Amino acid sequence: MNTNTTESSTSLWFNSESPYLSKEFTDITLIYQSAKGYTALYRASRMGKYFMLKALIPELSEDMFYRSALQKEFDIGYRLLHPYVVQTIGMEEVPGIGLCIVLEWIEGQTLRKWLTCHPSLQERLRIARELCEVLSYLHAQGILHRDLKPENIMITTNGSFVKLIDFGCSDADNYKILKAPAGTRHYAAPELFDPNIIPDGRADLFALGIIFKEMNTPWWKGSWRLAHIGRKCSRKERSRRYNSAQEVNKALTSTKVRTISLITFVLLLTGGLVWRMEQKNSAPNQITQAPTLIKDTLYIVRTDTIIQQHTDTVLVGKKNYIEQQKEKKELQKLIAFTREYTLQEMKKASKIAQDTSISEIDRAAYGNNMYFAIENRIKKEVSQIANPNSLEYTTYLNLAITQMTQTMKEYNAKHPYIINKP
Repeated sequence: MNTNTTESSTSLWFNSESPYLSKEFTDITLIYQSAKGYTALYRASRMGKYFMLKALIPELSEDMFYRSALQKEFDIGYRLLHPYVVQTIGMEEVPGIGLCIVLEWIEGQTLRKWLTCHPSLQERLRIARELCEVLSYLHAQGILHRDLKPENIMITTNGSFVKLIDFGCSDADNYKILKAPAGTRHYAAPELFDPNIIPDGRADLFALGIIFKEMNTPWWKGSWRLAHIGRKCSRKERSRRYNSAQEVNKALTSTKVRTISLITFVLLLTGGLVWRMEQKNSAPNQITQAPTLIKDTLYIVRTDTIIQQHTDTVLVGKKNYIEQQKEKKELQKLIAFTREYTLQEMKKASKIAQDTSISEIDRAAYGNNMYFAIENRIKKEVSQIANPNSLEYTTYLNLAITQMTQTMKEYNAKHPYIINKP
């Protein structure tokens, strides 16, 4: 057996320099200092590796309040061990800098900068799911980040994975001190500034919703699902948001259609008992009735039209034939209006999307607002034919929104450059 190794098959260092492995931090370089905050970030090397050092700015280095804040940030970060969280390695005094939190060095860019590279919708949805995973982990540890924003989310160069950073505003259930409101106002949930409310994980979900909206631009390359989830997460009343990051992640990965058909609505409302008219040729006054689960209300669905299209389905309660026909005409008129108005707005959006004289930001803003504008216009039309507090209002609105969504999809199929949805 030949044991000689040729030069071409030998592994070697291309650089003849021998690395000097120092146990002290060397090559310390200031990379960021907050203009209004109290910390500064340095890159340093030790034992052949890069590290991030987070220290107090010089004028506050001996201030006991800010030293306590830095200690709290270390205590919270040190207990976390997750692939999507920056690793907190230790805390020590560094000559020339003072007390520092030693963090892993992350090679990458902020989410804000990453989005300017125009990642695909699939990539953005993957990042959204990773954010849900890391928030689920934090909240399970009894920790609120309280300063979730694109600048505090790093995307790694290798693999493009999430790394959540900066726990300077974070809070934990077992902490009694430093509980004052904290965060960045645009992303901070309203309840963070209410002394009568104890914040929970839904405060981070509020910020997550704002981030999802920013990730979903430009609108013609976005996702209706991500837009809907972003709106629900960022509702002002926390009771109307998702209850947890797990729920948000489930909504992101769900394959179910969000719009509920009228039949499903009736099934849910009456416990699965849908009573129908006998046949298409039955006389108008020959209605098959049965006991109902809701007092003084009887729901009837016409079998002769239910298979044809939802617009011909009529949901009524103890009303004569004339009233039923009147409601049917009103519903058909509403559906026709919804389709015409949606097409009209989509055509406007088409022109704006192709108008290069308008900035991309303005075009994206128009697209984001278009959906809400159409929805609000539909609500106004429905309120003219039904009491907003009535069952009919909910039924008509569901049907109209279904028609709006269908019209948008049909238009988008012919104009794929307008909206690219999954």
